[in-house]
Amino acid sequence: MGAVPEQLICPRCGAPNAPSSTSCYYCGWAPSSAPADGTPGAGSGSAGGQDAPGQDPSAGGYGAAAGGGYGAGAYGPGSAGSAGPGSAGSADPGAGSGGSAPDPTYPAGGYGSGAYGTGADYGSGNQNAAGYGGAGGYGAAGGYGAAGGYGAADGYGAAGGAGGPGYTEIRSNAGGPPTPPPAGGAAAGASGPGRNRLLLMIAGIGGGVLLIAVAIVVLLRFFGPGTGPVAGPGQSPSAKASASSTAGKPTARPSSAKPTPTPTPPPDYDKVAGKVKDGVLKVIATGCGNDGTRVGSAFLVDDDTAVASYASLAGAQTVAVFNGSESVPAEVASADTEHGVVVLKLDRSVDGHVFDLDSTAPKAKDPVGLLGVKSTGSRPGLQTTKITATSESAKVGHDTVSGLASTSLDADDGWAGGPTLTDDGKANGMIFAGSGSSKAMIVPGSAIRAAAKSKDSLPSTNCNDPKGPDVTVIGGKPTKAVEAVLQDYFGGINSGDYRKAYEQLGPHSNSGNYSSYVSGWRSAYDYNILVHSVSGSGDGTRAKISFNSITLPGQGPKGHTDATCARWDMTYTFASSGGRLLIDRVEADPSLC
Repeated sequence: MGAVPEQLICPRCGAPNAPSSTSCYYCGWAPSSAPADGTPGAGSGSAGGQDAPGQDPSAGGYGAAAGGGYGAGAYGPGSAGSAGPGSAGSADPGAGSGGSAPDPTYPAGGYGSGAYGTGADYGSGNQNAAGYGGAGGYGAAGGYGAAGGYGAADGYGAAGGAGGPGYTEIRSNAGGPPTPPPAGGAAAGASGPGRNRLLLMIAGIGGGVLLIAVAIVVLLRFFGPGTGPVAGPGQSPSAKASASSTAGKPTARPSSAKPTPTPTPPPDYDKVAGKVKDGVLKVIATGCGNDGTRVGSAFLVDDDTAVASYASLAGAQTVAVFNGSESVPAEVASADTEHGVVVLKLDRSVDGHVFDLDSTAPKAKDPVGLLGVKSTGSRPGLQTTKITATSESAKVGHDTVSGLASTSLDADDGWAGGPTLTDDGKANGMIFAGSGSSKAMIVPGSAIRAAAKSKDSLPSTNCNDPKGPDVTVIGGKPTKAVEAVLQDYFGGINSGDYRKAYEQLGPHSNSGNYSSYVSGWRSAYDYNILVHSVSGSGDGTRAKISFNSITLPGQGPKGHTDATCARWDMTYTFASSGGRLLIDRVEADPSLC
């Protein structure tokens, strides 16, 4: 047996052996005596059709891809390098598409041409060629030949057996042991080390994919759809980044039931009302017919301009506003009967909150806070309710007021014209009440804004004995006896029951003609009646009182007959008759409002 090279590649199974090996450790093959001088072995294959590239004469190489086996695998002594390459086999190269570039890992003896044979395992036809493909790379698409062979340096030849007993030494570039070829020879393509590594790689990748899939399923089942850090369809990268920032934090599994929305609390109407109520006024009017109630509220939209309700002022002839301490005459500047709004121009500026208008449309179930002066009161009070419907309408005489919102609040005639409040003190509506409406309704802020631009006047109604509201209140600190006589006296004047008013006068007061009294009372309406003090009892009882009155022009106090509003400071002395008091003497001190 000749000298053994540093490392032997078994021509039967292709396995590397230690330098001292005399036979193949893997398959037991032992080489016959080989020429020590590196002469080429006698190849069993027929001559190939092209030269083998990259052969190094220092070691015997393979011939071109031979049909049916290796060339005569004679080996040189390893270090001498005098032997030439083995003779090429005579068969045509296979049609397989192995790589043709030599692999730098194998400098000592290159492979033949990189084509496979046409066998069923590697080429596209029958396996005819046993040679290796070209060193350094895989064959066609994705690393495999047409029928699944390998083109890499560690790959296999076609399924044919070895051509001869010769073999060649191969070193790695690093000088270390080479990567072992498969243990089963050229035909045993399923059990070589390269294949094993590939199988391990495939198994590792498959196992990793399986673990990832299991993890995804577990996460989806735990967190539920849409709660994990994975972006859903159409989600932007920024959304993914935001979701990933919550990774690792425990997330509760959401309930399938829809969450109940937290209702928005209503405004603190008490707090708002305390800041703006001095901008709300009481409205008193006299007029003809029964269309308007002649009592209501108004609110300032400028220091000398207020808005009021058409339900209060339909048919009005004389109007005054009262802020709880003083009365101010007013005239109707314009009226919008369609929306139920009347604009008042005051005789002078009034101190108080000036409201801005909010045109936000009311909606059903909206909370409402309204400020108005009750018909029997003198200062505004707060009421709260909710809107029950919108797009309602109401009648005022022959006119229809539309676009109203309704509430469930029982109406008071005095509230008509008062503002409904926003949380920042604006007026987003006006109360519409009275004139046959049993529930408070609301004129939207947008209608008030539109009415403020109207140039229409209040429909004209004229009569000689206009009447005021059908309500008379005696305030202050009266005794029961004094209150009783004053209620009948002022109530008779206000309601037009002049006979009843005349019957409350004592012997000294009723000495005049009844008709003269009636002519002075006919257009008057007295309000804000306050008893400041009462002294004595029975005959000679004295009471100091004050009140305001409105009249038609020409019927004002002496010296101010054209005035329509007057304040009266009076001292009454009472006489006793039949167990009751009568107004017997009067001391009057009138002044203009």
